[in-house]
Amino acid sequence: MTFIDSVVDKTTVPDIDLPDVKVAVQKTVPIDPNSYTLLDENGQPATKVPAKDPKGNVIGEYTLEVVDGKAVGVLTQIQLTMEK
Repeated sequence: MTFIDSVVDKTTVPDIDLPDVKVAVQKTVPIDPNSYTLLDENGQPATKVPAKDPKGNVIGEYTLEVVDGKAVGVLTQIQLTMEK
């Protein structure tokens, strides 16, 4: 999972002294980590979603937690039993 903690807006504005020259102004807007929502396979909000291996087998579940002010995806693996 990948989370971002801010949005960067690069706006081009004219330079006051040289109106023909455009200067990029970068603004960073923080995102409230409590505003993140975990989505299920159908794009619906969920408190947990299944974690699957490449074959589609469920191997655990993902949940979303806020740790030290940042949104963190947490994988809890299920205990698999070995067949004899």
